[in-house]
Amino acid sequence: MKPRYSIDAPDQQRLKVARLEIEAVLQKHDIAGAVVLHTPGLSEWFYQVRPSYSCMWIDEGAGVARIKAKLADYLGDQAAQVHDIACTANMVAAMRAELGRGYAMFTYLQPVVDRATGATHTERGFVPDPNERKRQ
Repeated sequence: MKPRYSIDAPDQQRLKVARLEIEAVLQKHDIAGAVVLHTPGLSEWFYQVRPSYSCMWIDEGAGVARIKAKLADYLGDQAAQVHDIACTANMVAAMRAELGRGYAMFTYLQPVVDRATGATHTERGFVPDPNERKRQ
């Protein structure tokens, strides 16, 4: 028998555990990623843009992306600087392209599913995660 989850009592802890496991995989393999997790009644969105080859990070508090890629940041190693700049630009372009394709697909799918199922949606809320600030 398959598990039954309540849309009225979302299992936030299950999402948090899955998120930690996925973050560990991204770190283990030194890769970037953007992930949306879902359990009935709740979703979780997060990203990792700080693999070793990235010279960018997102400062959510200030609402900006920051880049540290001056030649001095690489102790004069221009080849390493150029490598990280190219890898960071490639990472952002690839994530934008793939997230855009996913957005387009689900933008099409949501009204199709809503019509087929008669679904209506309530306003989304935000459930803060007290550990969120500790990870960034």
